[in-house]
Amino acid sequence: LFRSLADLLGVKTVRPLLRDWCIGEVESRRWTAIRAYSLLGPTAPEETLDVLLDSIRQQPQPEPVDEDEEIPESVHQFADALELLLLAVREPVLGKLAECLGRERTVRQHALLAFLKACRQTEEPDDRPLVLHWYAQARAGAEPDTEHHLTVFWKALLADRTTNDGALDVLSGWVRRADGEPETES
Repeated sequence: LFRSLADLLGVKTVRPLLRDWCIGEVESRRWTAIRAYSLLGPTAPEETLDVLLDSIRQQPQPEPVDEDEEIPESVHQFADALELLLLAVREPVLGKLAECLGRERTVRQHALLAFLKACRQTEEPDDRPLVLHWYAQARAGAEPDTEHHLTVFWKALLADRTTNDGALDVLSGWVRRADGEPETES
């Protein structure tokens, strides 16, 4: 927290230190830096995303998870950081993560989980799902790239055995919600 505050106040040595910690070998420092980057994400989203992705790429790859197995805690922690960044910034984070889905197996599980978590978030005052709202805006023509990226993510979520059930739960919740709210249905 103090490092995040120092960075926001303009202390120049904080970001290089956090970057070193984030990709370094000391696990406790790495997780501290990842959490700090989660807080700093909106102030420098592209740098934050690059550092988080570099750190993910350097992690030992977890074994593929069966439907009955728990997703490793490290995957959840990276997904939480990516989710916060995605929710705070949306594009270009959504676009870069969508690109990684097809070409970077090391990032795929983290990105899918981050997106799935983001799909469960709502906005005030009507508690409309944020990602559903993004899609409505994109369909209205405001952001054609966003529409494509969201479609890529949904196809990947539904095709992945570790995220399929969660994705179907989110979609069914959205459908039930649309049953009573015409604006959500559209």
